[in-house]
Amino acid sequence: REAASQKKKMCTARPGWHSMSLREGMYKKDSKIAKIEIPLRDVLELDEDNLTVRVEPLVTMGQLSRYLRGKGYCLQVTPELDDLTAGGLVNGFGVETSSHKYGLIQHTCTRFEVVVANGDVVV
Repeated sequence: REAASQKKKMCTARPGWHSMSLREGMYKKDSKIAKIEIPLRDVLELDEDNLTVRVEPLVTMGQLSRYLRGKGYCLQVTPELDDLTAGGLVNGFGVETSSHKYGLIQHTCTRFEVVVANGDVVV
């Protein structure tokens, strides 16, 4: 709300050390940019009948793999780095060793829900 009332640019408050990039995001050091916290880190639902899992974008592959393994499941495309996030892989064309068989990670997704800037959910 603060950023909207002041017409500031926004970026996530995720620290640079938590990124998979070697490049430091210098824009995050700009005091004119509002840093917003996005606490979307949960596995929401496992539908065992349809073999689908619903997750928030900051769920890490390690977190998701441990959750699914405990229930006797795994992803078709399982990234080799535990810190990669579901949202990052979908937006960054997540490719892994099983991609030759199942496609990129976004090809194994059945649906996306996107929260746009005004708060609306687009499916």
